[in-house]
Amino acid sequence: MGVELFRDEEGFTTVGMAVAMLLSLALLFSAAHVYELNTRTAEIQEVADASALAAASVTGEFMIAVALCDAVVLSFTLASAVTMGAGAVALCIPGAQGVAAKLLDAGSSILSHRNSFAEKVSQGLNRLQQALPFLCALNAAAVAAANNGPSDRFVAVAIPVPLEGKPIAVGAAAACESLEEAVQSSADDLAAQAAAAEEAAEQANAAKLRGFMADCGANPEYCQYQRAQRLAGLPDSQNPLYHSADTWSFSVALERARAYYRYRAAHEAPAADTVEEQSNAALRRIFYRYAAEQLEEGYVRESEGSFSANFPLLFSKTAELRECSLYDQPLFPVTETGDGTVMHAYAGCPQAGGAVRSGSVAQLEAGGFQECPTCKFRPSDLGDVASMTARVETGFEYHYRQVAQAARDYEEARRQLDPAQQEAKDTFSRIGDFLKETLAEAADFRIEAQPPGGTGCVAMVVNLATGVPSGNFSSSFASPQERLGLRVAVSGALLKEDAAEDGGTVITALLDDVDTSGFVGGAGQLALNCWSALLSAYGSGQQALFAGMEQALNGIPLLGSSGLGGWARGKLEDVVEVAGLQPANLAALKPALAGTAEVVAGDSDTFAVEFRQLQQTALRGSTPTGTVFDGLMAGIDGTDMGAWLSGEGEITVATFTVPILETEVPVTLALPPSVGLAARSWVESAIAALNGLVSGGRDQRVWQ
Repeated sequence: MGVELFRDEEGFTTVGMAVAMLLSLALLFSAAHVYELNTRTAEIQEVADASALAAASVTGEFMIAVALCDAVVLSFTLASAVTMGAGAVALCIPGAQGVAAKLLDAGSSILSHRNSFAEKVSQGLNRLQQALPFLCALNAAAVAAANNGPSDRFVAVAIPVPLEGKPIAVGAAAACESLEEAVQSSADDLAAQAAAAEEAAEQANAAKLRGFMADCGANPEYCQYQRAQRLAGLPDSQNPLYHSADTWSFSVALERARAYYRYRAAHEAPAADTVEEQSNAALRRIFYRYAAEQLEEGYVRESEGSFSANFPLLFSKTAELRECSLYDQPLFPVTETGDGTVMHAYAGCPQAGGAVRSGSVAQLEAGGFQECPTCKFRPSDLGDVASMTARVETGFEYHYRQVAQAARDYEEARRQLDPAQQEAKDTFSRIGDFLKETLAEAADFRIEAQPPGGTGCVAMVVNLATGVPSGNFSSSFASPQERLGLRVAVSGALLKEDAAEDGGTVITALLDDVDTSGFVGGAGQLALNCWSALLSAYGSGQQALFAGMEQALNGIPLLGSSGLGGWARGKLEDVVEVAGLQPANLAALKPALAGTAEVVAGDSDTFAVEFRQLQQTALRGSTPTGTVFDGLMAGIDGTDMGAWLSGEGEITVATFTVPILETEVPVTLALPPSVGLAARSWVESAIAALNGLVSGGRDQRVWQ
């Protein structure tokens, strides 16, 4: 009967409809009110996220400052070493002594600036690192306060993880200082050795040029090549033509002369059938065979550090013949006649038939022989066979003698050059060893920082406003008198690498306001360009080192007879090549939201340990005891506020001086915009408010 009262065959009655509508409206307005409460409550999580990101960004900015300082210190070390190395190269080049002195002075000046800046960096970064907990907390508090409204009062505290950083050490460049000492102490010796080598090299090069010209360089004028071609028709395979003394050597001239005399000895023939021509041809064949035999004993031995040569000199008159083995050789037929004993010039002489023995020029000159009426052989005939060709430029022997004399002069010059050159190379190599140690030290030593917040930050935010929410959904169906309690949210942020598209942007920004051109010239500009290249290409590693070296070497005249300049440059390039300098990691550290458990997981300081315990206690629903803020307060209490309050938006970590220009450039860090006279009290009040909440001091529900 009761059920039928509320329905009939056509549907709900008016009373049934009213009850259904009443229940629907009550549920609708209650759900809307709950949604409004949840929305208002959830806003605090967004504020906590923003606060955590803001706190972590401070450490990210600090790491950029560390990278800038690392870039300057490293570039100073490398520029000093490379500039002094370039100065040592210039010492090897006579005429470049002035450039060398300026480069060495520039290298020492850069090293001095480097050590001064390193000292400032160590102090500045460590001092700034001590303030990071305060600055992180301040930045988080500022972001939270920026979200305040008529019905919200957010208080945020951010704790960096780790809470304490490790000291940053930036020491002096010990190896670079040793390099400076080695260069300075060896500069005079190296310059003197290079000058002695240059003088000897000039003499050697002049002698070699004379030998080259006498052998084939004068072609088509008279020379060994031209005479061998015209007089003997020597084939090109045995008579090569060189066009430069740089590619020619004395061994070429010796081989050409050997081939010439062998060819002439094998092909010599009289120009006519007369006894005189046949006699002269026979004597020439004897001379050519003798010359070919003598030149087989000749040699040219040349290496990088030594030279020796033997160009046997051939006789051109009887006086010289007497000093030769040919003088005593029995080469000439001797006949007996009624008038006495006769020596003939050659076996084909018409009077030489029936020869009883052979005689020598020495025997003929000793006397006791009758002159042959046909060939008229006399001692001077053989002695003078090359007399004319050795004295006039139309003769092959004339040019051979010039080559032989040039070889003797070249050998003497090399006796002076090679020791002096080796001494200079040894001195430069010792400098190179110090340079290698310097580059190795620079490659291994980088400024590394593990600052507060290096892992990330944890932000804890409370909304102290406890008034009633807005009455947007106030009605008889939902109580408008319910008050919002204290709301707390926790958020974490990690620092993660964010590779920049242009890795050098931050580094090169240091020089945006410095004009590095037009102020200096010469060696000073070379040193300045070297440092600028190394700084600008900080992220390029080994490539940057080569670029800086090229800047230091550009403008140094490497020309010189001794070749020491080119050798020293190659040696410097070899030292730089094995340095193995790795590029700096220029990826920016950007904050990214993460779970608080992930942020504190890898840290063992007091805050991280207590925070993990607090989380576990909260998850169990029990009331935590103690505080996680004691360490943070200690860090803030140790902060020197005076330096920060005068920062006007930024703080100078350190100031370095641009080499040569002596222009000062600061390395700065942006400060949170809220740094001011009330900053400390602002942070302290936020910590106190949240500390009381977490420790259970309020009669409120503990965060979970």
